[in-house]
Order: sequence, then structure tokens, then C-alpha cells
Amino acid sequence: MFAVAEILLIFLVLLLYLIPVAIFMIVLYYIVKNAVKKGILEAENEKIKTPPSKEDENDDD
Repeated sequence: MFAVAEILLIFLVLLLYLIPVAIFMIVLYYIVKNAVKKGILEAENEKIKTPPSKEDENDDD
């Protein structure tokens, strides 16, 4: 009986802590997205440098 109560308590703690954190992160995402759109923040867009493929090397001729 106590094991069920402990499991329910763990789920309650997860709900009380993780759901507000998730909501905060979602709200913060949209705040930052809106600030970038308005030009208040500047977003860096760096492309991932990948080595050229073998097909690209054969296109020289």
C-alpha cells in the first residue's frame, strides 16, 4: 500500500514541478521568437560545416 502512495507522490511532484517549467519554457520561446522578429534580439544563423560529398568532387569535369 505504501509503494502505491510513494509512486503517486512521485507523480504529484513531477506534475507540480515539471509542468510549470515546461509552460515557462514554451512562453519564453515565444517571447524570444517575437523579440528576434522585432529586431530586439539578433539571432546567429551558423550553418554546420560538412565536408563535400564525393558527388560534388566528381562534378568538376
